[in-house]
Amino acid sequence: MVMGGIFLLLAFLVSAAVFVHGQPGFISIDCGIAEGVNYTDLETYIDYTSDAGFIDTGKNHNISSTCHLKSSQRVFQNLRSFPEGNRSCYTLKPVVKGNKYLIRASFMYGNYDGRNNTPVFDLYFGANLRHPMDFQDANKRKNIEIMTMASMDFFSVCLANTGSGTPFISALELRPLKNGLYRDVNEFQSLLLHHRFNPGASTNRDVRYPDDPYDRVWTHCDDGSWTLLSNSTIVKNKQDLGFEPPTMVMSTAVRPLGVNDNLKFSFPLNFSNSGLQFYVYMHFTELQLLEGNQLREFTVSLNGAFLLGPFSPKNQITSTLSTPSPLTGNENYTIALDKTRNSTLPPILNAYEIHYVKQHLESPTNEQDGLCTSYPCRKKHRKFIIPVIVGVLVVAVMVGFTILIVCHKFRGRRQGATEPAVKASEEESLVFSRNRRFTYTEIMHMTKNFQRIIGRGGYGTVYHGHMKDGNQVAIKLFSQIHHGTNEFQTEAQLLMRFHHKNLVRFFGYCAEGNNRALILEYMVRGNLAKVLSAKGDDSVVLNWGQRLRIGMDVAQGLEYLHTGCKPPIIHRDVKAANILINERLEAKIADFGMSKALHDEDLTHISTDVKGTQGYLDPEYFISNNLNEKSDVYSFGVVLLELITGKTAITRHANLETVTLVQWVTDMIGRGDIRSIVDPRLQGHYDVNSAWKAIEIAIACTPPIAIQRPSMSDVVMELKEFSQVDIAPEESRMSMMIEQPEILPYDSMSYPSAR
Repeated sequence: MVMGGIFLLLAFLVSAAVFVHGQPGFISIDCGIAEGVNYTDLETYIDYTSDAGFIDTGKNHNISSTCHLKSSQRVFQNLRSFPEGNRSCYTLKPVVKGNKYLIRASFMYGNYDGRNNTPVFDLYFGANLRHPMDFQDANKRKNIEIMTMASMDFFSVCLANTGSGTPFISALELRPLKNGLYRDVNEFQSLLLHHRFNPGASTNRDVRYPDDPYDRVWTHCDDGSWTLLSNSTIVKNKQDLGFEPPTMVMSTAVRPLGVNDNLKFSFPLNFSNSGLQFYVYMHFTELQLLEGNQLREFTVSLNGAFLLGPFSPKNQITSTLSTPSPLTGNENYTIALDKTRNSTLPPILNAYEIHYVKQHLESPTNEQDGLCTSYPCRKKHRKFIIPVIVGVLVVAVMVGFTILIVCHKFRGRRQGATEPAVKASEEESLVFSRNRRFTYTEIMHMTKNFQRIIGRGGYGTVYHGHMKDGNQVAIKLFSQIHHGTNEFQTEAQLLMRFHHKNLVRFFGYCAEGNNRALILEYMVRGNLAKVLSAKGDDSVVLNWGQRLRIGMDVAQGLEYLHTGCKPPIIHRDVKAANILINERLEAKIADFGMSKALHDEDLTHISTDVKGTQGYLDPEYFISNNLNEKSDVYSFGVVLLELITGKTAITRHANLETVTLVQWVTDMIGRGDIRSIVDPRLQGHYDVNSAWKAIEIAIACTPPIAIQRPSMSDVVMELKEFSQVDIAPEESRMSMMIEQPEILPYDSMSYPSAR
């Protein structure tokens, strides 16, 4: 009997080995084959099994014999259909809760039912990630791939009948991902694949497993304006890259036909929803061994507008450029790589990916909604996505969100807070938060039904409002289409934790249903970008002392974030549009939706995906994905240059060439003409030595290498030392304007609501 048990155990282990066969964590299902059938695909060497163990409904079919030649891959020769019931679900397990996975559902109608009439139905990944399925060609394969984070110890993939034909599926695959990959995938959003291209391939063969250990499918694409490059040398992937495209893909590339041409690729969006967001990830490595006088450097533009750069690929090492924030739209897009004037070689491109952002919505409320999978439906007052900032639970939610921040009174240096101080701060935050939650009805009353808009951004709109006590406020309302869950929660939790005269004041928040709003201090003059660019009889022309004072305000606010908070906070999107100005021309930093906490102070940086705004973005962070406090220092240097010059962070010249402000000022310094750098609207009313010192500080903040930049504490000290005479006292700031303006009308202001 013991021997019999051993033989049974061995049989089980052998069958399990057939299932994984060198593909740990893979679930590979051929839908529609007989129960107990297992095989190894001859193209991918992936082991497939029947779907009988993952679902108990549906019928097996073979596609029409006339369609077999359309696909050589075995999984497309058969399928499972679901003629009965409104919703049929596969349960994929085991998975590890909190880990990231790639899930791919594959379809080929193949006229299996002899009706030659393709159906329309809905595909669900989990309870809330819906994708409509519509087939234009009965003989064409269709793959729907999503990268997502497991919220439970299983995944449900469901097909819902919408009354337009019988749902079906050909194959279903699950692949584990490293949790460091695709940092835009998190508990609040997933990425739905639009396309993943390998333009440098010399054949039409897709690259996937085993060449890509995660079994991503890299599709060949061709363009008559490209020519191919290749290299047999192994391309290395940086450990903190976050994407790890396979060697086979990165060992080839394309460049334009002419050495002076740009490299373009275009893509239409698949959906008509104008609010849909997407990311573009471009992968690069230099395949040629460049001579000493050779340089390959280029910028990236989207539909003719500057997006990223300048950038130089590293030899035999993969680097990835991504859009700094999600793009939004429903039109055709063209990305162009343009060589800079210093470059001797044309741009190249090894691979690129385009992914849609799929925000996680609330779970269904009851069985009648038709959205429930194999787990019980939740009651109406329960939410699928947590944490949400709600009343007295806010402290516990903050712990779950992983950003627990205690800012102590600023002393000019980073210090460790004692345990009693931390506890007192948490208790104080709890008391305050009870009084800071507003209902959506209260928001409507404050804004008089959203009567006056004072700003717009990628995540929503900012409205003017009044509190019950008469105080004016700015209400940042996040869009219900893509309400920026990450940004809302990050910003709300940070604003609750710190207080400084140069950070915008926080009054409260609204988190009711899909409605998300922040109630912030109203700054009558709008943002610094608006003030610096204002023209006309009523415009403010800041004098030299006011500009230095604003620069000092911003520097002190950043110094507080870096040294007065425990753990330190990196703003990550310091720019003129995120600096607000009040009636006394005092500056306050706003918009903390992309901020990051440096939890381990022993670390020199944190590795994260690139976010920010072109022109202000730290070049080292842009290339390496390594973020630290010096990234904010670089952005501050650009803001200081804007105050000095009156110019924007990026300018476009008559020949359509884009130049960063840092590059322009550096070129002008070589000429030694201070009057060509300082804002001409000052009409020479400034001290030349003071102007040179301000420029010197700004340039010291903006080297491309982070270690060469000063800390914000050093910047504050330098500003104080040289500007004691130049900066106006607090009580006389308004009296020093070159022209005394009227208060700007609300319609001319702009509040930062997003990138």
